[in-house]
Amino acid sequence: MNSQRVLPWIAGAIGAFIGGAPPAWAIGVTVTPDNPSGPDLGKVAQAPTTSSVWRVDGDTGEVSLLGGQAVRLTSGPASPPMITISCPIEKCRNALVTVALAPSGPGRATIVGFRPGTVTPKGLTLQSVSGAGTRQVTMTFLAGSVIPASASFALGMDVSLAPGRDSLGSMSSYMLNVVVH
Repeated sequence: MNSQRVLPWIAGAIGAFIGGAPPAWAIGVTVTPDNPSGPDLGKVAQAPTTSSVWRVDGDTGEVSLLGGQAVRLTSGPASPPMITISCPIEKCRNALVTVALAPSGPGRATIVGFRPGTVTPKGLTLQSVSGAGTRQVTMTFLAGSVIPASASFALGMDVSLAPGRDSLGSMSSYMLNVVVH
C-alpha cells in the first residue's frame, strides 16, 4: 500500500474510533481561497486617534465605512477572496460538508465579521449559514449525487482599522476548517 492510500485510511479509522468524522483532507475535500489574507482596501486616511470599521460586500466588492472618521482614497470595489470547496470523490456523495471560518493572527486590520456572498453551487448546495456578521461563521453544504461536487462564494468581511493607519493593504488572515459528515 502506498502512503497516499494509507494516510486517509488511518485518519478515517481514527475518526471512526473516537466517534468523530474524519478530517476532510482524508477523503479528498479541498477548500481553496484565492487570497488567504483578505481584500486590499487600498489607501485610507483617518483620524490619528480613532479607529474605523469598513465593510467589503461579498457579492459586489463595494467598500463602505461603517464607523469612525476616515476616508477611502482608493476608488472602485475591492476584490473579496473567492472560496472554492471541492469534493471530487465518491465518499462525498450525499454527505454534509461543514466549513467554519475564523480570523487567524494579527494583521494591518482586524476582521470583526465575515459576510459570505452568494454561493454558486455545482453539486454542493448551501443548507445553512450561522454566525454571519460575526467572527465565527459556519456554513453547511449538502453534496448531491453528482460527483465531483463543488461550490464557490466570495468572502465579504467587516474589518477594523486601528487609529493612525493611513494605508490598509491586505487584512489579517483567516482560517477555514472543513468536516465531512
